[in-house]
Amino acid sequence: MRPLPQTRETKRMTQKDFIARHGFALAVLLAMRASILGCGGGGAGSGTQSSPPPSIMVSATPSAATVLVGETLSFSASVSNSSDTAKVTITSDISVSVSPNPASVELGAAQTFQASIASQGRPDTSIRWSLSGASRPGACGTIDSSGRYTAPQILPGSTAVSAVATSVADPTKQTSANLLITSQLL
Repeated sequence: MRPLPQTRETKRMTQKDFIARHGFALAVLLAMRASILGCGGGGAGSGTQSSPPPSIMVSATPSAATVLVGETLSFSASVSNSSDTAKVTITSDISVSVSPNPASVELGAAQTFQASIASQGRPDTSIRWSLSGASRPGACGTIDSSGRYTAPQILPGSTAVSAVATSVADPTKQTSANLLITSQLL
């Protein structure tokens, strides 16, 4: 068989064209070769020593960042001869508010509290409700997961109670509504 004559369409690829088309693959192969050589595996050699290849590392940009709870942060990584790693600090700007505050509730009656979360991020806005007071547990009434408080049927020793709203996303963020259990005697 005789070779086809070269035309513009079948022109040989120049070195520049080859690198332009296959540069990324070439860089990966070179990095793999450097990594393998850097591991010390090579078996018996001819006795000639070559200088060790430069250390390979992955660096991320940004190298330090602050991210609000619930937000995302994008990184870009590159291979170089540096040993940096990325540092991310997660912060919380969550604040919790409750209304009404203060409130009075008659024995056996109910009061629904509303809690809200404020944040520049996108945290979980769920609230965990609890009660606190000087009376023994259960003597100051109950509060359910939606913030509905029910006063006890019998007046406790201490009538001051707090309905506590705690952020599920950041349990260190909470607030409370002051509550007074009252009784109307006839």
